[in-house]
Parts: sequence; structure tokens; C-alpha cells
Amino acid sequence: MSEGSAPAFGAALTFQGISKAFPGVQALSDISLVVFRGEVHAIVGENGAGKSTLMGIASGAQAADSGVVIIDGHVLSHASPNVARNFGLAIVRQEPALMPDLSVAENLAVGVSKDQRPGWPKISRWSKDRLAVWAKNRAIDPRTPARELDPAARFMVEISKAISQNPRVLLLDEPTESLGLEEIEILFARVRALADTGTAVVYISHRIPDVLRISDRVSVLRDGVLRGTHQTADVSEDQIVEAIVGTPLEMVFPPKRATDAQPVDPVLQVTEFSGDHFGSIDFVAHAGEIIGISGVEGNGQRETIRALAGLIQSKGVVAVDGKAVRLSSAMSAESAGLAYLPADRKNEGILPTLSVRENISATTIGEVSRLGFLSSRREYERASESAAALDVKTPSLETTIESLSGGNQQKVVFARALLSTPRVILAHEPTQGVDVGARLGIYRLLRNAVNDGATAVVVSSDAAELEGLCDRVLVMSRGTIARELTGDMVTEHAMTQAALTANTAHKSGPIATQSSWLRRVLRGDLAPAALVACAIALLGLYTALHNDRYASAGSFNSMLTLFAVLAFAAMAQQMIMITGGIDLSVGPLMTFVLVVGSFVLLPDSSPLILLLGFLLLLGICCLVGFLNWFPSLFGIPSFLVTLVTFTALSGFSLLLRPTYGGAFAPGILTFLRSSIGWLPWAAVAAVVCALGLEIVLRRTPWGAQLRAIGSGEKAAHDVGIRVRWIRLSAHLAAGALVFIAGMLLIGQIGSGDATVGSTYTLAGITAAILGGASIFGGRGAFIGALAGALLIQQINTSTIFLGIEIAWQYFLLGGLTLIAAGFYSKVRGGRNHG
Repeated sequence: MSEGSAPAFGAALTFQGISKAFPGVQALSDISLVVFRGEVHAIVGENGAGKSTLMGIASGAQAADSGVVIIDGHVLSHASPNVARNFGLAIVRQEPALMPDLSVAENLAVGVSKDQRPGWPKISRWSKDRLAVWAKNRAIDPRTPARELDPAARFMVEISKAISQNPRVLLLDEPTESLGLEEIEILFARVRALADTGTAVVYISHRIPDVLRISDRVSVLRDGVLRGTHQTADVSEDQIVEAIVGTPLEMVFPPKRATDAQPVDPVLQVTEFSGDHFGSIDFVAHAGEIIGISGVEGNGQRETIRALAGLIQSKGVVAVDGKAVRLSSAMSAESAGLAYLPADRKNEGILPTLSVRENISATTIGEVSRLGFLSSRREYERASESAAALDVKTPSLETTIESLSGGNQQKVVFARALLSTPRVILAHEPTQGVDVGARLGIYRLLRNAVNDGATAVVVSSDAAELEGLCDRVLVMSRGTIARELTGDMVTEHAMTQAALTANTAHKSGPIATQSSWLRRVLRGDLAPAALVACAIALLGLYTALHNDRYASAGSFNSMLTLFAVLAFAAMAQQMIMITGGIDLSVGPLMTFVLVVGSFVLLPDSSPLILLLGFLLLLGICCLVGFLNWFPSLFGIPSFLVTLVTFTALSGFSLLLRPTYGGAFAPGILTFLRSSIGWLPWAAVAAVVCALGLEIVLRRTPWGAQLRAIGSGEKAAHDVGIRVRWIRLSAHLAAGALVFIAGMLLIGQIGSGDATVGSTYTLAGITAAILGGASIFGGRGAFIGALAGALLIQQINTSTIFLGIEIAWQYFLLGGLTLIAAGFYSKVRGGRNHG
């Protein structure tokens, strides 16, 4: 292999002496490399070789321990995705940096610089144009939340986002792993077009045929060291593979089951199986067989294997070892002996905050326990053996799995599945993101598993993989099996021909639509507000029918006055919860405003003194917001910080006002208590404020960035959002809302009292949750928080008019909160979606 010569173009991306170490492993050692304008430069290597780490450093997502990165002539002096993007670098990550709770359009918009996108109201149309290149194979609605995209669609959005930046340097980290053949063709055409205009493209892939086809030069990384750079035209696939693994490697699949083997009782029987995008499927899998499922992407393969794993609803009969099983959930499928290896390992495969050992043992912990107590020694030994068998590269079994490379994470998922000794292995893209050496190991493991009496069903977009691995292949078209290939007919050509010439049509039967309109509506952030409004109306109607005094001007005025205070407290809480935090200081800060106000907003004070008093109270609220934010710079959770603030503010309030006392300027109290007929102006202000904040949240970049942080802080940082400063702005805005709530509390109480206000903390959280807020962040609406506050006040009022014990206020509120949280979680399908 000869060293590659430099093209006749200037340098676009330069690495000079890059080194990077993680605990227990040297990821990169003195890497020096130049990528030139107008070339496609491939970087290949085994899992853990340092490819993704190098790209993370180039993109500003990680800092090198030593060395320099130069992007289009600009030195990247510190790790900053935003700075790297401004220098002209864009990246498609191995795990797409999409925020699941943002729409496709919002993800595209926040992922590019301001000068590359239109005004916020026009991003939907702009996004549709950016995605049009994929429309022939996959129409992606820009309004769709990213959490509802399948892995292939997520990569299409990620690729479109990077290209929309009009980059001078484009980094592609395993971009084809989730794409179908036609989609790969589209990607390659775009890559070549960019290179022709002078863009430097860095292409990382485990798929050597793709590397040979698309790249001009190829560099090999092994064990964090650059082993050489070569002209792609001068090397063969075997030579690249040998350079990657360090020794000659023969690509040999393990022997298949003998074609003349005597039939045995089936392990898996599938009859009239139908569901989302597939229908009336019938097949049988015997012990010792590996059954492949192929077809053009989008013809039901993905949905079929996920339905067999109990992840989506289905109908029909599925039997394991002759016994019919219910596939109502992933747990029921696993209990029946079906083990699922997901293609989307990030969201469905790994437990990111746990160690490698814990991930391997997660589903078989009972097998290393005795009398309910875990045997740490036995667990460690089993995990160690599994990790060694699959050649998992990790500093130790106690290393957090999210710190491993994508390929090593995939091996851990595979090890966990095999430990359960399943009867049926459901492998969805089993070698996605796995290097060439490890692929052979996985093939052997699959074959060994079925040779021991199990069976396997494999869905793969790699036809060569299916040809070499599978005993039979079922080719799907339009959601049904178009053809079954056996023996010598299991070839790439036969699979492609069967998929492209199939003349199948969807059979009449219970084939579900992708998502009913009702489910789509209920999944939206504004749906909870509508449901809560219905509950308010029903409870109000019931109360009015049983007590005439409820529907009076005085009753409504009193209820809405109390509602306004809680509404602003709930909106302040929603402001923090949308970013993934919880602010326990809301109630005590309202009390502190009341107490300090009783010293500065005195009767007979001049307008100037009153103005200074208002500014002092607002400044205190903003200062508390700043103090709640500042410790987050050091990784201290907001829950813990605001718990300290809660205690401190409560203490200061009691110190200043140990007993009830003080007075306020009468004009202030009159203004705060004024009404328009029976309607308090404060309630009107709360509604107007909620509507305004909702528009900001949905229709401005700042609002999208707030939701992005709560939806996925790391992804938000990686795409260049200034996470720290956006979070600070949220705390300052929450402080301003608490200031308003505290002023309304002044109008309600009328004097300094350090014992009121603390209940508004939990009430505000409850109102936000009733209105659809997620405790994980990213979800929720200010209108929802407003509706939740009104429901709480409606419950409090109705129990009084209905003559119900006051304890029932808490019972009803607690029960409704649990029901609402459970219902929203069920309808939304959990935190993440594959």
C-alpha cells in the first residue's frame, strides 16, 4: 500500500499532534492528518480505534489533551461546537444529535447558524425543501417530533441538517448504517456534489465497499494511532481490512445448516401475523435455522421484527415450541423466549448511566441471585466471560457503557441477549456499527446459538450479510412476504430481484395505520390543556348543579383571584421544568417578596420610593434565579440547589418577619385587587402571559432552544446551542414570573407573613404536571400549566361548595395527578421512541 499523495487543493481540516485519553485507555496518540478541499477522505478502523473521538475533537464536542485542530485556516482554540460550526464545519454523528421533543423542522433550524436559515415562522417550508431530496423514498413531515422517527429517518434529518449548513468541512460518522440502498445512493450523490464544489468530506465507515466507492484517500486508525494514509484507488478491500485489524483476515461466514437436514419440530410458528405496516404474514423457523427478512426499506421488515419483540401492537398467532404466546409487551416476549437485538441501541439497547457489567446482567440478574440476594462474584464472572467472548473493548467492566464506542455498545447488547439463552433471537441490524473483525464473531455467535437448538430471525439492510449468514430469506414487499428463498437461491441478486419485481398488494385485514389522528393529537403538548379544561368544565357543572351559590359573581371572583397567584407560580415552574429541572424555591421566594415588600412598599411612600421598591423585589427574584443557576456550572443538580434556596429563603423570611405585621401602600393593594366586573385583572393577566409565553415557546429560536435543552442536553450542546446561557435565561425568566406571583400574593394577604407561600412550590409543580409537563424536560406548555392551576383551584372551590371534607382536596388532586401522568406517559409512548 503506497502512501497517498496530496491533492492539488489547500488544506481544509488539519490535525496536528492530537492526543486524547479517557480513564484507563489512550484513545488517540499524536494524530497528525490533513484533509484537503474537494476530497472525500475516509477514516477506517476497528471499534475503539479512536475514529469518533477524533471527529468529536474536530467538531468541538470534545477537547483534546494536546494538539491543534485547524478548520479552513482557523485554529479551534477551545472545544466549542458553535465555534467549529462558525468556522464552516458540519458533522453527521454516529448517533444523530436530534432533540426528541422538537419537531424535525426545529431540529434542522437549531442545528444550523442563523445566516443559513430563514426567519422562525418560515422554518417548516424551508425544512421541507431541505428534506425533498429524500421524498422519493421517504416523505418526512417537518412537523413530526423527532422522537417518532425511525433510525433511518433520523439519519436523513441529521444529514440534511449538516448539508444545510453549506459546510466547508463535512464529517460523516457511519452515515449509511441505518439507510437503505436507494437512500445510500442519494447520500453518495450529495457527497460527490459537495466535494466537486470544494467541500472537504471526512467519511467514517465500517463498510469497506462503501469506502472504496466514495473516497479519494483512506486513513487507517488502530489502537488510537494513525497507521497510514493511502490513495483509495491503490488498495483493495483485503488490504484495508488487514491494515485495520493488523493481521490478515479471511471474510468467511460460519457453515450453514445442511440443506438435507431432517426437519425437526418448529421453534417459532407465525400465522396470520399483522400490524403496523405489515399484514397476514406466515412462516415457520426450525431449530438450527437462521431466517433472514429482506426487502426495500419501508416494506414492513422493521415493523414485523419489532412486533415479534412485543414493541408494537400486532394480531395473529405466534407460537414458541408449540405454545402460543402473547406479545403484549417486550417483557411478555422475553418471557416467552424471544430475545430482541435492537437496531437503535442508543434508545432501546443500552442503559446509558449503568456500567458494562450492569448492562450485560440486566435481564438475567435472577440467575446470579440466591434467596433474593445478588452474588456479586457470580455476576462479575458471567459478565466478564460474555465480554471476553464478544471481545468488548472496555477499560473495565465498571466503565459506564455510554463512554464506549458505538460498536462496543452493540456487543454488550448482544452479550445480554445471549445470556438469557433464548429460544428465538430477533436480530435487527445485528452488525450495525460493528467493525469487520467483530462482525465475524457475531456471525459465529448467532450460528452457535442456533446450533444449540435455538432459531434466529435477522432483519438486515446488508444483502451480502443475509446471503452469507441465512439458511432462508423472506423477501417482503408492501407489508407481506413476496417470496421465500432457500438453499442456493439465497443470493444478493435473487433478493434484489424479488424485492423489485414483487407484485404483491396489501391483503385486506387488520393492518394498522402508522398513528391514528386521535393519538397524534393526544401526543401533542397542548392536548393536556384541552383535557384539563374538560375536567374543569365538568367539575364546575357538577358543582353548580348541586349548589346554586357556586355560580355567583363573588364565587368566581374569589376563585379566579386565588387562581391568578398559582398560575404565575405554575408558569415559573414550567419555565424550569421545560429545561429538565425543578425549582423548589418558587414558594419561599414568593413569601420573601411578600415579607421584603412589607418593609419597602409602605403607606405614604413617594412614587419614586415605591418604584425603587418594585425594582428591588424584581432584582431579588432575578438574583435568586441566578443563584439557582450558578451551581449547575459545577454539575450540581437543580433539585439540590433549589432545596438549599428553599431552606435559606424560608429562614430569611422568618428572620425578617417572625410574626405577622407590616403594611402596604393602599394604592398598591387596590390595584392588585381590582377587577373588571367579577373578573380579576390578575386572572386576565395570567391568561395573556400564558398565551404570550406559549407563542415564544413555539415560534421563536429561544423557545426551541429551551425545549432542546430539556429534550437532550448533550445533543443541544453538540449542535451548538449555548446551553449554559439559555438555562440562565430560563432561571431569570422564572424569577420574573415569581416576582409577579409574589406581588399578587401581596394583594391577597395584605401584610407581611413569613408562614404563607411555601405551599405554592408543590402546587406549581402539580399544576405543570397536570398540564402535561414532563419531569424529564422538553415537554409541556404554559397554557397547560395555566389550565392545571385552574383545575387545582376548581377542586379546592368545589369541595367547599359540595360540603366535602377538606382532606378530599388532597385525595382528588393526588389521584388526578397520578392518572394524568400515567395517561400522558402511555399516550406519548414513554421518554423516547424508536
